[in-house]
Amino acid sequence: MLSACRAEALVAELLGLSCGAARGRPGRRDAAQIRQKDPSVGRAPPVARPEGDAGAHHVRKEAGRHPMTKILLSLHVLAAIVAIGPVTVAASMFPPAARNAHAAAAEGEADLGTVRLLHRICRTYATMGLAVPVLGFATAAVMGVLDSGWLTASIALTAAAAGVLVAFVLPRQGELLDSLGASKALERSDTAQLAMFTGVFNLLWVAVTILMIVRPGSTTGA
Repeated sequence: MLSACRAEALVAELLGLSCGAARGRPGRRDAAQIRQKDPSVGRAPPVARPEGDAGAHHVRKEAGRHPMTKILLSLHVLAAIVAIGPVTVAASMFPPAARNAHAAAAEGEADLGTVRLLHRICRTYATMGLAVPVLGFATAAVMGVLDSGWLTASIALTAAAAGVLVAFVLPRQGELLDSLGASKALERSDTAQLAMFTGVFNLLWVAVTILMIVRPGSTTGA
């Protein structure tokens, strides 16, 4: 009786193996043997990770979503608005204010209060403007874009704008103030030259602002 049962089990096993082979699928025992020879069979393929430029893009995109990036970027923008905005406005108002003060002095109604105030605003907020590139570098470091072309161009334009302000605009304002205080003659060409330097300064900051917004070639997604 026992041998008959064993024979039936053996026949059933042989039939199962033959049916699996006929259908093009390995039986359970065959599948186990295959897995023993190649452990990778039957496992899910590994998840592909980005490499090269794609990996750098992924890292920069994740950095752009970091909370610290948002905080530094917000401080950078606020510093630019608070510090650079008043300088551009006050510097643009200075040449016509100097002409008006000179005309009033010719009529015996000299009042240099407005001109002095505008010059003081330019000097004070120009010093505060140092926070703009500092916060900009910190933001770029967190975002991992220090090697980006648009950032390099922005740095160059910012340095040029600072050079124009320190080397031409502020000293020329001081000279005009001294001339007005000493009741010296003030030529229109003097204020026109200052207005030209101020216009160059403002245009450079416009270019920097556009680069900061457009960021050509940026992959941060911030």
